[in-house]
Amino acid sequence: MNTVYLTGNGFDINLGLHTRYSDFYDYYLTKPTENKVLVKFKNHLTDEMNSTDKWSDLELSLGEYLQQVSSVDEFDVLIDNILDDLAEYLKSVQQNFKSTQEKNLNNLRGNLLKHLFMPERFMGSRDRAKLQNFYETLSSSTNAFNLINFNYTNSFETILGLEDESNEHWNIQQKMIIRNKDYVLNSMFHVHGSVNTDMVLGVNDSSQIHNEFFQDDADITNQFIKPDCNLVLRHGVELACEKLIEEADVICIFGSSLGVTDEVWWELIANQVREKDIRLVIFEYNPAIRKLNAARGERRRNELIERIFGRNAPESIKDKVYVTFNSNIFSF
Repeated sequence: MNTVYLTGNGFDINLGLHTRYSDFYDYYLTKPTENKVLVKFKNHLTDEMNSTDKWSDLELSLGEYLQQVSSVDEFDVLIDNILDDLAEYLKSVQQNFKSTQEKNLNNLRGNLLKHLFMPERFMGSRDRAKLQNFYETLSSSTNAFNLINFNYTNSFETILGLEDESNEHWNIQQKMIIRNKDYVLNSMFHVHGSVNTDMVLGVNDSSQIHNEFFQDDADITNQFIKPDCNLVLRHGVELACEKLIEEADVICIFGSSLGVTDEVWWELIANQVREKDIRLVIFEYNPAIRKLNAARGERRRNELIERIFGRNAPESIKDKVYVTFNSNIFSF
């Protein structure tokens, strides 16, 4: 059986890391600059943050802000500055995590693997039973797991004891035996790069760039449209991730908002679920769904299914999708 996880910023937040964009802005806006392009942007960002929460999504809001950028040179100054300061900020966050958790890493590693290998433990009883029944249809003595990491940070590497700063970890081979079956974590990939190299910050397609002169400018799109950027980087990480999704029996999404700037991945997953007998498991933190009104979760479940599969998804699709809210998975 092959299981692939797609993990977003919720994983780091669960660990107590201050990795929300709002945390970064507090840091970013304190850094002085005399560059006119950056002064203009920081003033705009300050005004917007005081009046709206639009900048909760840096990438999407940057796509809108580009209507105020007049040249490729200005764009280069802006994007380089944001990437440099974001990497610097996240390096300090991950170093703080490593230093504070150094004595606890063995426990964290054991818990991480247990959670990864048995997502059904954190699902509601009905969905758990359905997923376990699906497991029984898969004839395999080994359960293989892989990670597609949307984060720039190295929190997974720190917990797993991986010293390599690469964005590609092909042969992790961390194992457990559970109920006489082998469970193994094989690989992990930073599909958007990391604080060390190949950081991809941008949008899903040209429609999310609100500057018509930039939409067809390769100097912009190769840096700011994620699929294009991955192609010009020529590292092939996105191809390895696509293959993992295409070969998966179970796909788990955790800590992601299913944002439109990563639409290409949700479309790929939707196609796999439509075409194959596989299962999609979504873990979402949603404070609006409380223990006393858990029935509200069905409304949100339908919204998530519509988000990925479009309107009027047939029951045959819905039966393959399990949504769990506010579970304790990856809460160590």
